[in-house]
Amino acid sequence: MLLAGAAFSGRLMGHVAALGGDFTRDEREAFVHVWRYAGVLFGIPEEILFHDEASAVRTFEIGRMCEPPTDHDGIIMANSVVNIGAVPGDVCFRNPVSEEVADPCRSGGGGWWFP
Repeated sequence: MLLAGAAFSGRLMGHVAALGGDFTRDEREAFVHVWRYAGVLFGIPEEILFHDEASAVRTFEIGRMCEPPTDHDGIIMANSVVNIGAVPGDVCFRNPVSEEVADPCRSGGGGWWFP
């Protein structure tokens, strides 16, 4: 739970910034505080819990060093999570320009359009 809290607080801020998100210092601190509080509720000891965005990122980096390298099974699992809706007839997107409907299963995996 410590690694998840660190990822959802410190690391998420970096990803949001990379996408152009802009938070004030107070908003950043409040966001990390919410995840710190969630960590306390989940029973993470205060001694190892992150205290700010920088320590959350550092906690995530330390936890990541303990993770094993990605293997073939992990890649397959991640791919199936990403493509969970790719069932024929289940997920279709309409191209807003051509009005053509894309079904990734019938079209051989290509042709995803996102509105």
